[in-house]
Amino acid sequence: HYAVITTAVVVGGRRLPPVAAEGDVAEEGRRPRRVLCIFDTGTTGVSMTPGLHAAYYNEAMKSAAAGSIPFSQARRLEFVFEQEGGGELVLDMFAGRHPQYGPGLDLVTMVEEVAWAGIGDPQSLSSYRSPDGRTALGGDVAQGLPFDDVAFLGLGFLLGRRLVFDATGRRLAIDVARTVPPGAAVAPSRAMAGQRV
Repeated sequence: HYAVITTAVVVGGRRLPPVAAEGDVAEEGRRPRRVLCIFDTGTTGVSMTPGLHAAYYNEAMKSAAAGSIPFSQARRLEFVFEQEGGGELVLDMFAGRHPQYGPGLDLVTMVEEVAWAGIGDPQSLSSYRSPDGRTALGGDVAQGLPFDDVAFLGLGFLLGRRLVFDATGRRLAIDVARTVPPGAAVAPSRAMAGQRV
């Protein structure tokens, strides 16, 4: 798996609101939501931790309730990453019916617990140990980590795109222009082609 931390999450064309830094409730203490995105070809659309799922769903419902766009557009999901040379790379989820895979590539689900990230039920996390069995990782394990949430980005983000993983250089190159088979009903993307993150 390859993982990258986002600079923003966009739902229905609007960036999710900033989150409060730990212990800070003042507006000036807020920062963009940091999501550890794990590219996972075994996932269909995207699976995300409860805090991110709630923010996503609330933003989509708010946009749809305002009446300016239908729910199908309000739930469109994009993850924004910082590029190596500056600027942003936007990776969007496939929306619509794919001629070979059908309509499920934009499935958004919640994963209740990611124990290694300290996200989940405190009682369940309290028994989680590192692989060597010596270190208890439950509870406060997420404190100090450089992300707030975890998302597993699946085929809905990867299908039809060319990805190159450079394990030595710790880089990922993505051609975000999607190759779409004939007959696919697809919403237009605002992603930029040939960018690196």
